[in-house]
Amino acid sequence: MVRPSVRRDTLENLRLFLQENAHYFLLKETRHSFLSMITIVETLDMHRYLDRSFIGPTFYVRRGYKLEEVVNPMGRAEIKECFRMSLPELERLVEHIGDHAIFHPGRGRPQKPVSFQIAVFLYRLGRGATISDVCRTMGRIGRGSVTTYCMRTIVAILTTFNNVIKWPDPRRREAISTRLRRDYGIPGCVGFIDGSHIPLHKCPSFSIEKNASFFSRKHRYGLLILAVCDEAKRFTYLQTGHYASASDFRAQRSSALHRRPRELFSRDQFVLGDSGFYCSLNVIPMYRRRAAQDLTREQQKFNDRVAKARVKIEDAFGVLKQRWLMLNDINLTMKTDKDINTAFAYIRTAVVLHNLYIHTANQHWSLEDFERAKAKAEEEDRKADPLPEGELLIETVEEDRMDRRDRLARRVAEIASSL
Repeated sequence: MVRPSVRRDTLENLRLFLQENAHYFLLKETRHSFLSMITIVETLDMHRYLDRSFIGPTFYVRRGYKLEEVVNPMGRAEIKECFRMSLPELERLVEHIGDHAIFHPGRGRPQKPVSFQIAVFLYRLGRGATISDVCRTMGRIGRGSVTTYCMRTIVAILTTFNNVIKWPDPRRREAISTRLRRDYGIPGCVGFIDGSHIPLHKCPSFSIEKNASFFSRKHRYGLLILAVCDEAKRFTYLQTGHYASASDFRAQRSSALHRRPRELFSRDQFVLGDSGFYCSLNVIPMYRRRAAQDLTREQQKFNDRVAKARVKIEDAFGVLKQRWLMLNDINLTMKTDKDINTAFAYIRTAVVLHNLYIHTANQHWSLEDFERAKAKAEEEDRKADPLPEGELLIETVEEDRMDRRDRLARRVAEIASSL
């Protein structure tokens, strides 16, 4: 619908007034006022604007797009709050990926400084900021430029994915197993496995049937990732591609841990998971309480000991989401498969940064904030509807797999009694 301007409305109203009161022109007493009114209408009609300021034009001071111009007014605490890392860490990241070819195309207009582009991405990922918020904070940059800078940085960081997130070699697995046996009395464990939901800001724009696959049992739209971490809370395996409606069991069955166990595990090695996982030779879940059947004393002790060790994967996800706040509410448009891949790319990039800077994670948020976020996540899990029965009671597994867990439980009990 066309909205007329104030000038146009004013002219139409004045002309209508002159037409309706033309008889005043015939009266000598009112002729002068009527002629003045006609002059006003003609003057307004000759000017394009009803009211235009005669002050000088506004000149915008364009930034030089240098990182120093952004961080100089900030203190150390504010820099960490904005970029989720200290300035020296940011500079080392620039040195690490700054030579990537995507930042140096060799033709066309020169790009903005690499450090500035990386800082824009870190602010968006770390603060969970919208594009408009990034534009206001990082200077007078366009919305399209923010997206371009972020995608360039993602491409550069993900080239290091296989070097940063890699499955431990036999020597490293033996070291992890020795450490966990010493600390928790669990022999053969080389990591902890779990799934995590990554919420979306709003419902995707797909068909009703496809949108339903994004809706989780926590009553939010989101994505699902499956990960394994070591004793230092570094991720050694990451699988993306599932939507939030999928269960941990379904994600496990499509993972490399399930498809290629001989390449990833040595004899008698495994990862520990919660009771929602499939019991296999290399993934040992906690015991699940069946209907009308309590756990034995040995099974309960095994669960208690495993729970104390498994908290590392929960803490790893907590640190990841508390540092990179975008993973708590991904504010991206979801209209095509390319948009979904972009969301997963953000997640994978955050996990790479997590592994690179896990040793300084506690410097960028308080312990109280972390405990509060962790308690909130646990409360959501308690309120969530239970998984469908078909997801819990999986098909019958081979006896040797179930015996493997029972043998491990007995072995853990023996180690605990000898301490």
